[in-house]
Amino acid sequence: MKYLFSMVIWGEEYAREFLELSLPSQLAEGNIDGSAWHDGSEYLILTTKADAEIIKVHPAFHLLQQRLKVRFAIIKPLTKSIKYKLVSKCQVEAIRMGENFDAVFFSYPDFIWSQGGMGNVAARIAEGHDAVLCPVPRVITENMKEILPKL
Repeated sequence: MKYLFSMVIWGEEYAREFLELSLPSQLAEGNIDGSAWHDGSEYLILTTKADAEIIKVHPAFHLLQQRLKVRFAIIKPLTKSIKYKLVSKCQVEAIRMGENFDAVFFSYPDFIWSQGGMGNVAARIAEGHDAVLCPVPRVITENMKEILPKL
């Protein structure tokens, strides 16, 4: 299947969480790394111009580029008071851009995936499920940095 992975990021703190926590978990075995969905799948990052520059120079981003085509959609900087409205607009944009894909895979910079979790979601979609919801329990970020693999 051909997937569009969608990631909304703004602000240096979220860019760093994406690069140091979320992306390494997405690159773990059974997730983006080693998956069968590489052909035609893409990774869309909706972010500000400044945050795109932070992301583009990080080693984890270079690993992602080796596995999937990565595309950026630049968004305007925002104020915190409208952050959920902006996320909704970005999700709508990802759905629009995902028109020629079999599925759109939404994730966020502070989501950490278990090994094989993304592959499990892909398997459910391939079985014919229209959607898969993955609850994300809250964790203490500092504790996660100690147990996640380093890239």
